[in-house]
Amino acid sequence: MSPEVTAVIARETVALIASGRAAQTLKVGDRAPEAFLTNALGAKVALSGLLSKAPTVVNFYRGGW
Repeated sequence: MSPEVTAVIARETVALIASGRAAQTLKVGDRAPEAFLTNALGAKVALSGLLSKAPTVVNFYRGGW
């Protein structure tokens, strides 16, 4: 990673923490609010349905930079 990109990430991390938003995020063990997500096949799935079957990881992919 370039020094410029590293500097941007560090600066924005500091700004996020200073804003107080980081303290409002879900923590390990917290329950996620109900959400309907689109899976890799394009089907809508309820987060609660996934959680009822197994521990679930939600990954948000930003796409191309």
